[in-house]
Amino acid sequence: MSEKQVAVGVDVGGTTFSVALVNRQGEILFLDESETLAEQGAEAVVERIIASIRRLLDKAAVDPASLAGIGMGIPGLHDRERGVVLTSPNLKWENMPIRDRVCSAVDTRFYMDGDVRVAAIGERYFGAAADCDNFIFVTLGTGIGSGIFIDGRLYRGPNGYAGEVGHQTIVENGPQCGCGNYGCVEALAGNKGIIERARQALQNEQAPVLMKEIDGDISRITPAALYRAAVAGCSLSRRVLADTGRYVGTAMANLVNVLNPQRIIIGGGVAQAGDMILGPLRDTIKERAMGPNAETVEVVPAGLGNKAGVLGAASMALFDLS
Repeated sequence: MSEKQVAVGVDVGGTTFSVALVNRQGEILFLDESETLAEQGAEAVVERIIASIRRLLDKAAVDPASLAGIGMGIPGLHDRERGVVLTSPNLKWENMPIRDRVCSAVDTRFYMDGDVRVAAIGERYFGAAADCDNFIFVTLGTGIGSGIFIDGRLYRGPNGYAGEVGHQTIVENGPQCGCGNYGCVEALAGNKGIIERARQALQNEQAPVLMKEIDGDISRITPAALYRAAVAGCSLSRRVLADTGRYVGTAMANLVNVLNPQRIIIGGGVAQAGDMILGPLRDTIKERAMGPNAETVEVVPAGLGNKAGVLGAASMALFDLS
């Protein structure tokens, strides 16, 4: 391998984490995946990540000196300049000096950012935005987050926390969000909001196809179950998913008016419902955004799936995205 042509990308999640050796063409040469086991404590998680990086380098027969660096995507709040994770509840990390911990074990350059922004970087270099300088990457799942690229550069804002698109208020006095506000798009179109809307609909409407899908147990409703029921012909499930697309579309119309992006890229677990969500989302943007902006913006599914995190993390090192 040519010197500095490869980097390690680490995608840290609350349940699992992935470590990959990636080249400048976006090829994953080696991959190591492990359970996070956050319940074992913060130090144990860090040690597991370091062990996985070492295992990967040993397997690939790569010396740390030949790496462009290590990049890491981590949920939570960060101080990128100091390389510290200020808080990451799912990992049980508080003021974790992750850069120092990793670099004391593997001597190379280190890069870090939030998990969604890192996935957006992956899409920028190797996915659905490879030909696009102005775009918004949005993840739909437990939460709703984004990474925003303006003129080819990730926009972080002065505090480093730009992109909290899920906390736009779209329904005055709507349901309470986890952030404490009311009517956030995340409260309506995140996983919990989708499930709650489906449960409320079931109080007034029969949905035998959905009930069969969840074995009659409403506690088993998930976005995935709603999608399967919708495919099988459940009108209630189709309506809940379509409303999800409209809620997200309302939030995206605001951003289309403000930022005039070329493209909106939709990823995350909920987005696997495809055009059942993306169709109403597109229609809502066209209805609510200003004419020229609404006509030119593209809404497309993400291109990298669950590999966006490791590819984006490695890209930070490969392309020195400080």
